[in-house]
Order: sequence, then structure tokens, then C-alpha cells
Amino acid sequence: MLIFEDFTLISARAECPACSANFVTAVVSGNSKVTTKTRIETDLHRVHTSSAFRAAGIGMCPDCNYCWWLKSFGLKTFFSPQEQELQQPLLSTTAQDLQRFNQAFRCGKQQNANHLALALIAINAQWCAQDGGLAGQQWLETAGQELSKALRNPTSRIDRGFYHYLLGELCRRQSDFQGALDNFDKARSGARLPSELIVRQKVQARSGDASATLLPVYLIEELFCPANLQPV
Repeated sequence: MLIFEDFTLISARAECPACSANFVTAVVSGNSKVTTKTRIETDLHRVHTSSAFRAAGIGMCPDCNYCWWLKSFGLKTFFSPQEQELQQPLLSTTAQDLQRFNQAFRCGKQQNANHLALALIAINAQWCAQDGGLAGQQWLETAGQELSKALRNPTSRIDRGFYHYLLGELCRRQSDFQGALDNFDKARSGARLPSELIVRQKVQARSGDASATLLPVYLIEELFCPANLQPV
């Protein structure tokens, strides 16, 4: 077991959906509650103390190198507390964590995953890099490209308002301020997107600010109150 300031990793046994190999991998077993002091950025992701949090969401088979979201691997065994002492999760570097996302993106391409699925891999890779103190500009660009393709699909049933907002933030972080404003205009306010948030980010885009920005307390309270609390 590895205990961080805001989450805990334990070991579990997984089965590869591609080759049926069994292997031990790290799994997030607990995440501290969101409070008004929690660092949450305006793209609505929670900033974690280590890139290991994001990497633990990706499973990678050591036999065939198949790599995708860990939930698709079918976790088979969670070790007992005594066994956990003998099955300590290995803590990788941020560069190694990002290699998992690289492989997952390649596997997604090979499996003809849809553009939204690929965008979410790329977005999480950028968050992983940022949590680990590394640049993630290439992942920002890739995420924006894939999310743009997903939104251009007229048959897609995704939450367009939410993802236009997210694409607006991806554009803003790349200094594409007109693209950011265009997407913020297409974002619809609602339960997930308070109008104050959209207005706030339009102001930031108009001012030419491409920096990563934390949510103010009042928006954390509105978006992540206990009744609506969701992992990010």
C-alpha cells in the first residue's frame, strides 16, 4: 500500500482482455474528499499530488502490451492487508506514467476507438504530466484534435455543451483564444456548467490568458457540493 496526501494505491490482480494473461497492477483504493481547499482547475479536473493517480487508471499487460483503461481489464483479486505488505505497488516516474498513456493511445487507434475515447486518454495524459511537473503541450494539442472530431460527428450523443466547454479550455491553454471563445459560446449552462463559470473563462480568454487556473471557492461549492460530488 502506498499512501499519498490525497489518495491511496494498493495492489490488485488483473486479467488482460486481449491475451488473458494475469498480472499485478496498482489500483486507486481511496481518494480524499473534495473541500473548498481542494485544487481544481477550470477544466474541472482535480489536481493530484502525484502523476501515479492518473497512471493507475490505465492497465498495461506485461505479456502483450495491450493498454487501455484499467476498468476494461476486469480486476480479479484484491489482496488482503497482510498480502499487501508483500505486494507493494511499484511507484513509477512521471515519464513512465506517460508511457502508459502513449501505449493506450496507440492501442486505441489500432482498435478504432472513437474520437471521444481517444480525447479522454489524451486529456488524462496531459493532467498526468501536469501533476508530475512535466510539460503536456503535445497532449493538449492531441486532445483538442480528437475532441474537435468527436464534436463534428452529427450522430454523436455526447454532452455537447460540456465538451464544447472543455474544448474551449483546451484551446485557451494553447493560446487559441478565438477558438476558446467560439467553443465557450456553444457551451450550455446547466447542472454541470454554471453560467458564472462560462462567463469567467470568456473573460480569461479575451484577456489573452493561457495559464492553468484554479476554480474559486464559490464555484467549487457549486460544482462539487456533496449532493453532486463526482470523482474528477
